[in-house]
Amino acid sequence: MKNFIAFACLGLALVACQSSPPLPPYESPGPYSGGELFPSGIYQQKIRIQPRNGTAREFRGVLRRDGKKLEVIGLSPFSTSLFRIRDDLSQPLGKESVEVFEPAFARYADRIAAFYQALRPLLSHRDPSERKDLSRYPDGRLHQIQAAELEMSVLGYDPSGFAKMIELRRPGWTANVELMEYSPLPRKKP
Repeated sequence: MKNFIAFACLGLALVACQSSPPLPPYESPGPYSGGELFPSGIYQQKIRIQPRNGTAREFRGVLRRDGKKLEVIGLSPFSTSLFRIRDDLSQPLGKESVEVFEPAFARYADRIAAFYQALRPLLSHRDPSERKDLSRYPDGRLHQIQAAELEMSVLGYDPSGFAKMIELRRPGWTANVELMEYSPLPRKKP
């Protein structure tokens, strides 16, 4: 159980297994007009984390973005909320709130926050064309980006242009995040 908890904390990372099957060649979903990797909406994801020395773990997560507001929820195998992170992307790093709902996770709150802080630049960037630490597919879509010790690769996009499969690599583990479903945010009533 302790190993599961530790690896589930890493799950807010979005991620891939070291022995995953090869992917088909990249196919462009259509013209690219630039923009955010994660535009406003609700993303349901399946996350698989493979530690260098250990057993792979899978779980689900939900990322909700509404403009500059971001919420990340880690879910148990029974779809109960394990933790939630709320962040205002217009505020400095470190101002996010971390809530832990599962008592066994309480001791990992600092690790969850630190891991989120490593991921935040990847979740919050707009079109990072000025960055030197990235590569793009021929159609202009993001392929790889490096942030400190974390390397992210978008392995494919769905027909709507959303990142369908993301691989995250950091010393000690690799994670795959697969987009299961995207939903636009409900319209706000006037």
